[in-house]
Amino acid sequence: MLKRIIWICFAIALVAWLVQSKIENDRIRGEKRAENQRVLNEIKTRVSVLEKSSGASSNWVSSLSNGDQYRFKPILTIELEKVWVNNSPILFFGSLKDISTLDDAHYKVTFERSLWSRIGTMFDTELQLSLKAEKETIDKFMSENPKLLEDYGFNNGVAVTAKIFEIDANQISNAEGVITEIKIGNGELLGIVFTGDVQL
Repeated sequence: MLKRIIWICFAIALVAWLVQSKIENDRIRGEKRAENQRVLNEIKTRVSVLEKSSGASSNWVSSLSNGDQYRFKPILTIELEKVWVNNSPILFFGSLKDISTLDDAHYKVTFERSLWSRIGTMFDTELQLSLKAEKETIDKFMSENPKLLEDYGFNNGVAVTAKIFEIDANQISNAEGVITEIKIGNGELLGIVFTGDVQL
């Protein structure tokens, strides 16, 4: 009889522990979802403010892809000139690739389309921006985001607004001899926001 009572008590305690664990796990998951949503909303707001303050647009992506998810044919320079080199700044989602000194007050900052920014629409031609930026702006941005380059391709997304003045075309060949077309928009950085691994 005593043995049976012990087993019943053990079973009740086990069920209570499992219920409590589920409640706690649900609470933690709920808090994580809420935090992820808060971060997403905050980044969306910051990008929206950046976009509106400069009058920038990301419509160039759909213009080049014709609404398709993949574009395998090369992007011609003249096509980019039509959507990048005009009166309106562009909104570009990507990652920071390089920074070099341009003069005493400015850097040249290179951005490329990152892993996350390519998920929505993929191009066979690699697209980059090479932008003149104020040192103060970039130094502040880098100090505010010290882990920017630690998780390359996964947690280093940025949204930039830029005025593009001209397009350069290059080709690079990998070890297997596969040639990649690269189109680089040269211009001026207007604004930058860290987006991390958030897909926008």
